[in-house]
Amino acid sequence: PGEAQMDHSHQFGTVNEKFMYAGGKIMCFLSGAPDEVGKAYIGGHNGMGGMGGACSEIGKRFELNGTNRRPHFSNDGQEDIEHGGQSGGTGGKDAAKHDFKDGNSIQEEQIPNTKYKYVAEYYQEIGKRSALASFAVEVFGLQYEDEKGNANKEFIGIPLLRLLSDRSGGSGPIIVGYSTMEEKIEDRAEILMREMKARSPWRRNHAFGTVLRIRTSPSLRVEKNMKSLTGQKSLKTPHQLHRFYQSSGLYGSITALDNDDGVFYIGACDDSHTLSFNLQICASSGSLIDEVFVDGRGEILLTPCVQTCVAFTSIVRIDGKYVTVRRLRVLTTELKITDSVEALTLSLDAEALAVEVTITLMTFVVSVILSSNIVDVTMKALYHKFYHHALMYGLHAVEDYAVNWILGVLLSCYQSAVHINGSVSQYGSSIAKEFYPCDRLLNIDGGRLSKREILLAKGHIGLQYLPLMVFALIQCDALRPKSGRFNPSIDSRAAAAANMGNMPSSSIARCIAPRMELWLGDGKSDAAVDENIEMNMNALRFAIIENIDHYDDSVQEDYTGPAPLLLLDSPSCVLIYDCRELCNLRPSVIKDLPKALEKSIDEAVNSYRVEPQSRCFVGYGEATPKEAMHHLHDSMIEDSFTSKGESYEQWCTRIAEYLYSEISTNKVLE
Repeated sequence: PGEAQMDHSHQFGTVNEKFMYAGGKIMCFLSGAPDEVGKAYIGGHNGMGGMGGACSEIGKRFELNGTNRRPHFSNDGQEDIEHGGQSGGTGGKDAAKHDFKDGNSIQEEQIPNTKYKYVAEYYQEIGKRSALASFAVEVFGLQYEDEKGNANKEFIGIPLLRLLSDRSGGSGPIIVGYSTMEEKIEDRAEILMREMKARSPWRRNHAFGTVLRIRTSPSLRVEKNMKSLTGQKSLKTPHQLHRFYQSSGLYGSITALDNDDGVFYIGACDDSHTLSFNLQICASSGSLIDEVFVDGRGEILLTPCVQTCVAFTSIVRIDGKYVTVRRLRVLTTELKITDSVEALTLSLDAEALAVEVTITLMTFVVSVILSSNIVDVTMKALYHKFYHHALMYGLHAVEDYAVNWILGVLLSCYQSAVHINGSVSQYGSSIAKEFYPCDRLLNIDGGRLSKREILLAKGHIGLQYLPLMVFALIQCDALRPKSGRFNPSIDSRAAAAANMGNMPSSSIARCIAPRMELWLGDGKSDAAVDENIEMNMNALRFAIIENIDHYDDSVQEDYTGPAPLLLLDSPSCVLIYDCRELCNLRPSVIKDLPKALEKSIDEAVNSYRVEPQSRCFVGYGEATPKEAMHHLHDSMIEDSFTSKGESYEQWCTRIAEYLYSEISTNKVLE
């Protein structure tokens, strides 16, 4: 709207060119499949429909029954076309040592045959053209639900339609059920309105017609080929959707033209839009530091760097009138380099995972390692790697891929500890701060950790939570194969995967591992008493015992102390849970809620692109204790089972056994 202006050093100056529009969003509502996809029916349930990166039905995400038995797996006799065809892919020489027959026999549901052959290419092309026209496409699937909440089984085509969103800059498709039942109409309308508002350009700051160029120093380039850690060949399946998951090396809602000139386009994006890419060393010498000749200065060293140049249109208000402004932002970031695995891993926080670095470590040959703030080195980047692998080889192959990935990282970490310990013995402890050999190596006495914990890097401050984060990632709704009551439709799973891939790093971390805090409900607390509760029921119970010093199997009607309240924070739901069901205490009431806790809830809800459902299970009101427990069980990642029937503890034990075998065989212990 209005005249176009150019931003010069933050001063507005009128130019002659005028824009017809800044850009916009195309909202696409579908109650069934488009004609080119054709009419077909599928199995499974929509569940959350992709909202908050979830597709499971509430209370049916995991098989939690208090025992350690394997969950029951179903076999529908079909192939998982969306995620690489028939499942049960091999996991490399290490991951394939154990034969989990239950897991290998599972076969996921297939994408129905489409009316036309090149539907994926067709939607990708529309998405590209939308991006070039400064529009992003948002897809909403609407499905009718009967009185029992069962949706019709008509295939919408989300695995294919998501390409409209992915290539244009959209936030990802979702599926919302609708019903003629009066008690459900308002609830479904609220969900749909919340999702629409979050995607609307007037709700958040938006950039339109974005053009991105990424430049690197001569020794680096953006990696464009997906690497396999298992040695498998990509399966030949209809549509082969893995071909469309990257855009010239970039993961996320963005598009690149076929001429591959290094320029990328985003139709419309907001301030939570994030992209991921991997850097590859391309210098023949393997060195990242180049020498270049500069007039007047001679030969100088050129350190590795990445430069991003972004041009975009925004709408601003000047003198009471809205005008379009074309802006240019350039950022050049020097990349830190190191030849030490220890230096790299110590620079990572509990949620950060340097993807390309760890791919280098998988070769067990460490030369020069990258570490940078410009690349989104987080769980988000690792998620894209895993999901891309799922599209190529199948959902079940992801578990083996993850095991091989973490084996490489942990083995390199152990080898680094051996090397550092040798240097300390020779030159003294001053060369390695915060290095405790007895907690890092197996053959040194005096440590506080078991051998299993040492192998899993529990003694490494930067990697101690790595196994849990990887396990949580492969247990997310987008990557976990069907089992037991977890039976998502292929439409819903694709929607969850798309929304998860478009989340900022902080949101995706809470999507796979919800934040859980324990508060005391005395109405006066100003902070949580435990801000890092582990994701299992026993840990929650122990935290309650420790903080209220009261636990008994009998009903305590005379208890007058503070009520334990749990704050659970994830992109799909933010809730307060009254823990009375876990410890037989008095029911909590609204006046027990501290003002600081209410503030924390508001901050959590507002931290996401789409406001998640916010529930308060204190006093319950219209909610029931059963409903509250369902939400809680869905967040207990450590109590869940993999498709191979392994619990988190069993999964970690298998990894530790592999590591010990590799270390012993290669004499790393010496």
